[in-house]
Amino acid sequence: MSATASTDAATRRQVGRASVGQGRVFDFESELEADLTYMPMAVRFKLDQCGIKLSLAEWQRLPEYRRRELLYAPCDHEDTIANYRQLVRSWVKESTGTEPLAIPTASDPPWASSDVPEQLAQAATQMGLSVPSPARWRILSPLERFALLKLSRKEHDHRNLGRALREFGFL
Repeated sequence: MSATASTDAATRRQVGRASVGQGRVFDFESELEADLTYMPMAVRFKLDQCGIKLSLAEWQRLPEYRRRELLYAPCDHEDTIANYRQLVRSWVKESTGTEPLAIPTASDPPWASSDVPEQLAQAATQMGLSVPSPARWRILSPLERFALLKLSRKEHDHRNLGRALREFGFL
């Protein structure tokens, strides 16, 4: 194994299940904090960690206090991930009468890479923004990396990408 491959593998292990900053709502999404009508990145990250796809309609059918509990609930180790999965399943079933969709969890998610993902570089370039350097990318938290990837998807309108890059110190 090359030194670069070894470093990438170590970075993925470190980032893969790292703490997500329990309950963090980014400034670029702060308008969501009032009643959590929309799903904050921290919750989306946790859902990806535990292998659940939750629609916006399912999220909004949860009582606000449940949405807030999901925002603040830990989901950063095997036991807390399993507990989070169970909470989501139970509360969604209670609120909607249906089970949320299970999705596979990535063993090697793109936000865990030590290299700046191409989709982020392309989206930033298209917007005339600076592409984060690999060194700066590596110091971002797993949640920040996840957010930048979600905001840079091709099907996304990228309206918050510049705000997120600014918030994370790139602009």
